Amino acid sequence: MIPHDRRKKLATLQRATALGRIDFSLVKGWVTPEEWLYPQVQEALSAWTMANRPGHVVYRIVGEQWSPRSHQLRDLLARNSAPSSSTPPAPRAGGG
Repeated sequence: MIPHDRRKKLATLQRATALGRIDFSLVKGWVTPEEWLYPQVQEALSAWTMANRPGHVVYRIVGEQWSPRSHQLRDLLARNSAPSSSTPPAPRAGGG
C-alpha cells in the first residue's frame, strides 16, 4: 500500500511525464555520488547549456526577409556554416 502523500507525488510525476514536462530524471539507488549521480548531473547540465546558450553571431544581415539579395546572403552564410542572423531594416525618418 502506498501512503496518500506518496500517491499524490506519484500522480503528479506521472502527469508531468505524460505531458512531456520532465526534462531530466534521476533514479536513486547509487552507491556513491561520484559513480552515478555526478556524471548524470553533468550530462544534464551540459545538454541544458547547449540548448540554452546564446548564439554567437558573426554576420548580421540587414534587409527585407524575402528579398532575393537577403536570401542569397543567408544561403551563402549557411552553406559555409557562418553564424549569422537577419534583421529587418529600420524605418526611415520622415516616413519615406
